[in-house]
Amino acid sequence: ARADRHANRKHEPHSGGVPEPPSFLKGEAKRFWSKVVPMLTTMGIAESIDFAELAGLCQAWANWRKEQTDYDKGSGHIYRVSCAWKAFQSLASNYGFSPADRAKLATQKPDEPDEFDKLMSAMNRRN
Repeated sequence: ARADRHANRKHEPHSGGVPEPPSFLKGEAKRFWSKVVPMLTTMGIAESIDFAELAGLCQAWANWRKEQTDYDKGSGHIYRVSCAWKAFQSLASNYGFSPADRAKLATQKPDEPDEFDKLMSAMNRRN
């Protein structure tokens, strides 16, 4: 990971809050939301402002599951399964669904001082 790109997320704007599932999510998409979004919120990756993209993520998961189930029953096509999976992966990567994605999302703990904070602290001790 390039240190100059994601080194300090401390000063990014945050909406805070827990995202609420949109009312249009049904079935598998709603179940996926209930299972995954609380984890993402606890990890500090998802906030209330992310609700639309999270809804898309959950719907992409549900679409993939449907296509995979249809294919397993012999009534689907592998191309549709593959496209649905790629759509899911594209959104999932934004939320750290793989070890490589999580490494890119490394967040700083709120109480952990960054290099600037350490420098300022050292300068204040000298004065």
